[in-house]
Amino acid sequence: ISPTPVPVDPSALSCAVRVEYTPTWPMANGYYGAVLIVFISNTGDQVIETPWRLQMKGDVYNQVMSAWNWEPSVVDGAISGDGSAPWLALQPNANEYNIGLIIRGTSDESSDYIPTGATLNGVACDLSGTSRIA
Repeated sequence: ISPTPVPVDPSALSCAVRVEYTPTWPMANGYYGAVLIVFISNTGDQVIETPWRLQMKGDVYNQVMSAWNWEPSVVDGAISGDGSAPWLALQPNANEYNIGLIIRGTSDESSDYIPTGATLNGVACDLSGTSRIA
């Protein structure tokens, strides 16, 4: 059972998501792997308590192979997961919080793994500053 995100006044919720990603590598059965390092910032003025839910949309996601600091899975083509550790409470106007995953997908082009949209507890986040690493 997934934890239910703690309600936050949506008008007070403001967030930014930045993703660093690696080159892809071939996996079995025509799939490819990539590492996505995700940085979340609470740009609002209210603490976002855990558990919170981050969803990132994309066209090539197939399965989460492993993850750190959250519990994501691929649901309807989107990466969706909860940050539930107490230390992941997102403080207002604070530094970035790091989560990540190894994702299996259908493209060998690493830039295809950049999310096309991100929401935190259902509220759209600014998605900028994405870059390739390695």
